Amino acid sequence: MLSMVIGEYIYALGFAFRFAVHHSPDSLGIFITEDLMIVLSPCFFIAANYALLGRLANEIDCAHHVLLPVRRLTLIFVLSDVTTFVIQAAGASMSTSTVQSSALTGLHIFLIGLIMQLVSFIFFCTIYARFLYKVYTEEQDVCMRDSKQPWNNDWRTLAAALAVSCIGLLIRSVYRVVEASQGFRGNLSTSETAFYLGDTIPICLAIVVYVPFWPGRFIKPAPPYVKEQKELSISSPSIV
Repeated sequence: MLSMVIGEYIYALGFAFRFAVHHSPDSLGIFITEDLMIVLSPCFFIAANYALLGRLANEIDCAHHVLLPVRRLTLIFVLSDVTTFVIQAAGASMSTSTVQSSALTGLHIFLIGLIMQLVSFIFFCTIYARFLYKVYTEEQDVCMRDSKQPWNNDWRTLAAALAVSCIGLLIRSVYRVVEASQGFRGNLSTSETAFYLGDTIPICLAIVVYVPFWPGRFIKPAPPYVKEQKELSISSPSIV
């Protein structure tokens, strides 16, 4: 969850610069900083959710119900997130250019990055939905494993929190794609209300849900590898 915490600080700083833009609307440097922080920080939130699915699947011993091998799944989606992050960063930087043609090119690059991120995230959400369906239909013992435990020890609570977070991030991703596709003067780009409804509130929902449902409360640390047993098995002579 470290990436999510880092992203939250970046997102908060972005709003601090957003308030600064209100008092210095002609400052290009403040605007660029604000825009990059708010637009790119959700990549950190998405990366945290990518990693969390693998941890949750291993915690309940249901990794075999994930469509892809867990380690490969996390690696693929995190690399996808990093790639789209770089594309969005490059496009967002160019879109702040005072040259109209460069700004328009940057907007198109930024839109490509957003679309790639959205497609990747939809694929991830599909994999997660399939995982939950498989567990609930084929692993009744796992589903009822924590039924007598408090909510903060029930893995299903964390699964629901992850689903809520994914929904919030999905709403934000769709909003950003539509906004960028309308251009600089589109209805969404020029509406402060649309920004808060389509971006801020869904993002806040996606990260605030983990405050009461912090994954560390549900996922226990993996037991340490028993090195002594391995050394003993290697050093012990065979008995014939």
